[in-house]
Amino acid sequence: MKNFGSVAASANLSLEESVALVEVMGKFSLFGAEAGTKLRGSVLKLQQAGLGYTSGQFNMNDALAE
Repeated sequence: MKNFGSVAASANLSLEESVALVEVMGKFSLFGAEAGTKLRGSVLKLQQAGLGYTSGQFNMNDALAE
């Protein structure tokens, strides 16, 4: 959460959603700081691409669906 927490907060992700994303990364053998760094980059790229803003605010589910 150290590497990913600030980006998750700015993306309006709840604590539960953030923890779930980190757990999903663990399923693919990415743990700890490495998982946080990869998630930070992924969320920032989704936001920069303009994906996930169908409701006006960033939504991870909408971004993944797009």
